[in-house]
Amino acid sequence: FTDVDLAYPPAQIAVLLATIEDGSDLVVGSRRHSATHTVHRGPKLREVGSLVFNLFTYVVLLGQYRDTQSGLKGFRSDAADLIFSRTLVDGFAFDVEVLHLAERFRLTLTEVPVVLDNIDDSTVSFAADTMRMVRDVFRVRRWSAQGRYDSDQADRSAVDRWV
Repeated sequence: FTDVDLAYPPAQIAVLLATIEDGSDLVVGSRRHSATHTVHRGPKLREVGSLVFNLFTYVVLLGQYRDTQSGLKGFRSDAADLIFSRTLVDGFAFDVEVLHLAERFRLTLTEVPVVLDNIDDSTVSFAADTMRMVRDVFRVRRWSAQGRYDSDQADRSAVDRWV
């Protein structure tokens, strides 16, 4: 999948597919990969916020990913079925939950460089959305500890929407 702002050229999809064909279960375009090329940088606040959020997810939940919020991801169909049948988060931290589930189920994940052309406009409300994302990362950690992701089908009706 990719973000609606199309910050990644459609040709990037071929890179994802080739990496999946080479054996990866999940492929993530990484804006922090050493070979990534940025055509147009986004607002500085967004870049700093992204770095801080990645550090936060590193400490709280995930330990190995350089770019949790990349808007370019590809999945083998069986991996997608496994992950998306269990997701509970419906906000911007959805990506973190997806990566956590990939890690939890020991799926192979490859980060690939991207060509990135940011746009200045964004639908993100920095303060409000950041707070929701932080809350959702803690929810994923709690749900994981409670075994909520272990059943064949996550029970979406029982999701506690308030922490």
